Parts: sequence; C-alpha cells; structure tokens
Amino acid sequence: MSLPDICISFLIAMIGLAYPLMLQVIARLEDKYQSINILNLIKNEVVWKVYDFTIKSSLVVVLIYIVINHPLIDLKDGFFNISIQIVAITLIIGTAFTVFFFLLFTKLVFVYYSPTKLIQYLIRKDRKQFKIEEAYFNSIADILYQSIRQQNEPVSRTISDFLYEAFQRCRDNHIGEEIEYPYSYYVLVNKTIEELAILKDKRIPRLEYRTAGGIWLLGETKEYSIHESTYYWLWHNLLLAINYKRDDFVMYYWERAHHHITYNLSIIQPDYNYETGKIRNEDAITKRNQERERFFEFHYALGGLLLYNNRYELIGRIFRFTTSLPPVYELLPNHMNEVFKLYFRFRDPYDDDYMRIRQRYYFPNLEGINSEYIIKNWISKYMTLLFLRQYTIVPYLIIMKPLEYPTIPEPQSEKRMWLDNLGHFKVLVADHLGNLQLIKSLGFEFLIDGRIEETDNPTPISFLESLMKMVEQDYKQTESEQQVSQEKRDAFLTFTNQHLTPVFESISSLSNDKLNADEYKDWYITGENAVIDKSSFAENQPSENLNYHSFLAESLADKCYRGISEIFYTQTRKRYLFKKEDFFKALDNLRLSPDKHIIVAFGINLQDYDAFAHIDGLTDDEYNGIPILRFAKCSYDLAGQTLFILSSDNLPLIEFLETEEKNKDKYQLVEINKAHKLYAQVVDLFRNNDLRNELIQSRPSEDLTKSVLMNISFVIRFRWAKKANMISLRLHSKYHERGLPNNPSEIEPLD
Repeated sequence: MSLPDICISFLIAMIGLAYPLMLQVIARLEDKYQSINILNLIKNEVVWKVYDFTIKSSLVVVLIYIVINHPLIDLKDGFFNISIQIVAITLIIGTAFTVFFFLLFTKLVFVYYSPTKLIQYLIRKDRKQFKIEEAYFNSIADILYQSIRQQNEPVSRTISDFLYEAFQRCRDNHIGEEIEYPYSYYVLVNKTIEELAILKDKRIPRLEYRTAGGIWLLGETKEYSIHESTYYWLWHNLLLAINYKRDDFVMYYWERAHHHITYNLSIIQPDYNYETGKIRNEDAITKRNQERERFFEFHYALGGLLLYNNRYELIGRIFRFTTSLPPVYELLPNHMNEVFKLYFRFRDPYDDDYMRIRQRYYFPNLEGINSEYIIKNWISKYMTLLFLRQYTIVPYLIIMKPLEYPTIPEPQSEKRMWLDNLGHFKVLVADHLGNLQLIKSLGFEFLIDGRIEETDNPTPISFLESLMKMVEQDYKQTESEQQVSQEKRDAFLTFTNQHLTPVFESISSLSNDKLNADEYKDWYITGENAVIDKSSFAENQPSENLNYHSFLAESLADKCYRGISEIFYTQTRKRYLFKKEDFFKALDNLRLSPDKHIIVAFGINLQDYDAFAHIDGLTDDEYNGIPILRFAKCSYDLAGQTLFILSSDNLPLIEFLETEEKNKDKYQLVEINKAHKLYAQVVDLFRNNDLRNELIQSRPSEDLTKSVLMNISFVIRFRWAKKANMISLRLHSKYHERGLPNNPSEIEPLD
C-alpha cells in the first residue's frame, strides 16, 4: 500500500471516528458548565478552526487524488504525472497537519474539561485581552456561578482572587475620574450575590464579603469617584440581599460603606493661601463635599427601603454598628440639623434631584404615578426615625448636642416649607412611637414608658411642638423686620417710568399750548398709592408675586386713558348716534377743515370695520386731511366707539404740575421722570411709624408692619376754555342700549 493510500485510510478513520467524537465532546461542554459562553469560546479557538479547516481541506485533496487516479482516465503526458505527484504530496502534508492539530485540540479539550486548568487558561487569556474581548471574562463568570452551586471552594477562591485583581485593574485605568465598570462586571457581581443568597446555610464568606460587601465595586484603599451606574447596581445588589432576607449581606455592605466614607471619602481640610486669603484646594473640597452628600443620600434611601420592608432588627443592627470607641457612626447623623435638612429635601416636591426618584431608588412592588410619592414618604419616615435615634446618642464631647434644636433657615421660603411640613413630621414620629414592634426592636422603649419625662429632655412630640412655635414666631417676626429688596424697588421705579412715559406723551399730543380764553375750567388726573404685603418686595419668599412691580403703574395708565375720555365726554356740547352706513355721511355734513379742526377717536379703529373699507380719504391718522388722534383705551360706557370733533383752538392746555413738597417728604418720593414730574417710592411701613399710624386709622384690622406702601405721584391738569365747542359722533350698536340713531341730516356744520 502506497503512502497516499495510507493517508487516505487514516483520514477516513479520523472523519468517521475522531471528528464526530470531538463534536460530541464540544457539545457536552455546555452541559458540564451550563454556559453557552464556554461553548462559543472553544468553537472560536484558533486550534479548532485550523483543525476543522485541515480535515475538510484534506477531504477535498483525497477526492482530487481519487479522481485523477481512476482507471478510466489515462493521460500519460508529463504535466499530468507532475500534477499527480503534487496532489499526493499535498495529501501527505494535509494528513500530517490534520493529525498535528488534532493532537493540539485534544490537549485543549483536556484543558476545557478540567475546571482548575480551564480557569487558569481563561485568566491568562483575559489578562491579555482586557478592554478588547469580554468573552473570557463572561466564561470565568459562568464557571464562578457553577462553583458556587457545587460548593467548589478552591475554584471559587481562585476566581475571586482574579476578579479582585480585574476590578482593581479597571479602577487603576480611571484614576482621577468617575469609574464606570463594563456592563459585564456589574452583572457578574449581581448574579454572584443572587447565587450566594440562594445557598443561605452554605457559606462562602470571602466571596460574600467581596460581592455583597461592595469591595469589588467600591475598592478598598484608594480614593475613587463613584459613578451613577455603580450606585444603580449597588442598590439592586442590596435589593437582592433584602429580598432573600440575607441581613448578613447588608451588614457586610454597611461595614464597607462605613470604611469608605471614613477613609476614602474623608473630609478634605482647606489649604489656605494667607497672602491672597483664598483656599488653594477649593475645587477639590467642593467636589469631595458633593461626593459625600451623594453617598449619604444613598444610605438614607437604603434606610427608607429597610423600613418599607419592615426590617426592624436590621435597622437596629445598623444603628448600633461602629468600629471605634468611643463610638462613631459615620453614616448616621449626629445633629438635628442633618436630620431636618434631609427630611425637607425629600419632602420638597420641587427639588429637581427627586423628581424621578423611582429611577434612582427603586422600591419593589410599587408601580404607577403614586410610586414616586410613596418612595419619598418612606425615606421621610426613615428621617423621622433618625430623629428618635438622636435621643439614644450619649455625648462624650462638650460640642456634642444631639438634642439641640436645629438652626431655623433664614429665607422666608424655607421657613414656610418648614411650617407646611413639620406637621407631617410630627405625624410620622407619632406613628413610630405607636409601633411597638419597631420601638422594641430598636431599644427605644424609654421614649414611651415615661422614663424620658424624668429627664431634662423634652419628649419627641414636645420637641416638635416647640420647634413649630419657634419657626412660626421667627417667620412672623421676619415678615415685619425683613428689608425691602433694593433690586425689587428699582424694578418698580424703572417699570413705572417706562410704562407711564408713553401714556404721558400720548396725552401731551392733545395739548393746546396757545390756549387763550377769558374763562377756564380745570380737570385733574393724579397718581395713587397702594398698600400691599411686604413679601412681594422682599427676597427669598415662599412664592413670588409676578406683577408686584407693575400692577400699580398699569392701573394708573388705564386711569389716565379713562380720565381723558371722561373729560372729553363731559366737555361735549352735542352728542350724536349714527349707524355704520350713516357715520361718515354725518361726518361729511360737519364740513370740517383740515387747517382748523381735529378728530379725537376713543375705543375705535375705523379701518377695522368692513362698512368703512370703501371710504375714500380715510387712513390710520387722518380723514381727508383732518388729523385723527386715536386712543385705544377709554371709559367704554361713556366714550367707547366715539369720535370727538372740535376746533384745534379748543383743545385743552395740558400741564404736568409739581407734587407738593410735603407729600414728597411724607412718602419719601424720588423723581423718576423730570419732564413729566413723575415721582414714585416703596415705603417700608415697619420702619415708618408716622405713615403707618396714619394709615392704620383706615385699616384697623391689618398688621401694617408686614406691608409696604407703593406710591406713584403726578398731577396732570387739563385746562379748557369754558366756551369751547365740541360735538361727538358715536357708533350705534344693536348689542348696547345707547338710544335711537340720528339721521345724518340732523347734524349741522361745526364752527
């Protein structure tokens, strides 16, 4: 038998026996490790791919060799003989490669079938492929899950040590920035915790402490910033521990968190530059304070989750946990200020940090729109429980005052929020005191059995009632004593000038400065004042009055326009009422002269009416050369949709007179428009006793110490000649009772 024939026989044997056997061995890997990742991994091994390629390629060469050696093919030329030799040599080499890679793959199979050897192999591969390929990491994770189920401690210990290194390696690659681990890292920790939690009685302490305890995610010695993704997975890891009632897991984590806030997130002391008076490391301090605040918030939310799940014994263990003597509780408040600060943050519905709190702190079995409120309420309940815990703190330093009343905030807006929410705080405290199971679990019996009354300390309810009275008293006192904001006062003065100046200028357009008559009749329009709550003009209020600086000026602008129209109405000698179709016919019958007469229109835009669209000579500001002065606002009942027609010589003399000096002094007025002699001021009535005592005569039931007086002062005089002749033409309306319409023929030419 020739060598090629021997190779063919060997290949047939391999294809018939070895190749199917290898496929069967590969397929059984999934059952052995219960991992599709490991199955895919061996299929992607280079040795397997080359072995698979060589055996299939050798089959092709065998086929070619058989064909060219068939008896029916009888080619004797030299090229054909050379081809036969090449195919034979290729067949021999291919068989040798197939055998070689078969042996290599067989060796690799032994590695995959030995968990100890496989894990060492995968660890070497993962170290080389870090950041490039996660297949090896995921396969290691699958072996870890199986080792936990089978209680294979040597394998789990080996993997645990490697993963400790892998997480550390990831942290070292993100020094100086927030660490967001790859997704597969977070999943591994979460699934490992679940596998460990299921065991319950069978323990793997080292792995439990590193996963449930948060060592892999938080690190141990160096200072790293925690990414929001890490907080998300830490929360869901704790949810698993709570769901499986593994209090030991929660305590592992609490111990790690206590260490983390003590050493990894410790307070940074300021480094002062005494030459400039500035802090050199101010940015670092700000960043660290933000990180600490976020870390504390997470653990206060955890307390709310434990309370929601009725894990009273576990809360008690957390309250008692410390690693030093005298005891220091890093993750729990030491002063009432901390308790109330967090309570009001979670109670404030407008705090942007907690608008979607369910996404940050998921509570199980809560759905729908109310879940947001319920979560915030349970965290608030935990804060009130921390309030009761303050009674258990034994001061060992003079500066420690656990039952000292919290500092009342300065802004009125925050005081108002305290007043609105302290009642709810009191209700929650009362609920806790009535929960005997909770009180006994935490060792708080002294709060309800009368022992607290034998001390100098107030009972919890008395403490809160006193605090509510203090806040209310401070709020009312500040209402009177708070200063008027200069910024808001300036806004009032600026708006008043800007809003009334155009009004005065439009009024001035009616003035007849050449008025000459023997007898006059004077009319006046003056400014006004208004008493309003001082909070509108003070800073940091519970709510802002959006038009506090504008309503008086706007009201006076309307008053001016109404006053002008009422004066014109009063001065009119004859009044006519015409239908639309007769309106301009009557106007034409007046035989007005552009050089002599003028039209003043109130509350009417002549070009808005379809009936006037065809009127020749009508524009926005004149009719056949006769000037039209238009005022959109007026006293509508008296002068709405009315034209007043008079001689230009009969227009009034309009003058802006000076405010009396005694009023300037009385109201502390400041001039804001010299041309129109416009004055204004905002007077704090708490600080002006004389003015307050004068005003209180007409307002005996009001507390004017909490008010300000807004004053806008001006005097506009309209001087008319007594013999001035003016008539009015008004549009007839079927919707308003104005009398019977006149006929155009009834009107006579105007002198």
